[in-house]
Amino acid sequence: MYVSYTINFDFLKAKMNHLSWKMRLLNLMQSISENNEANEFNSHELCELGKWLYNEGLRNYAELPAIHQLEEVHREMHLLAKKVIDCKNARQIDEARTHYQAMSLKADKVIKLLDELHQLCSKNNQ
Repeated sequence: MYVSYTINFDFLKAKMNHLSWKMRLLNLMQSISENNEANEFNSHELCELGKWLYNEGLRNYAELPAIHQLEEVHREMHLLAKKVIDCKNARQIDEARTHYQAMSLKADKVIKLLDELHQLCSKNNQ
């Protein structure tokens, strides 16, 4: 079955935003002061990618397994980011680093899934 997708999402911008997000978390983890402004890391639904996923992505690309994988990995990534911040604020630095490493792997998977979705959508529009 041939399905054509309208690409109304900037996949490159999403990738750049997530790389920037990952660096902000690293900077937050390495800062000396406790930080309670961690909202952008806590919610997988309120970040830019989450807003797109829950407002358009899952609806428009529901047939693609990669969109469901992206939702799951993205949610797990945010859960790990919250653990990084919680451990850092509790001065459990080694645990924060461990969670950051796990989160970083999830973030890399988010990028790969965004690439996969972009490729699938582009391929179907040719």
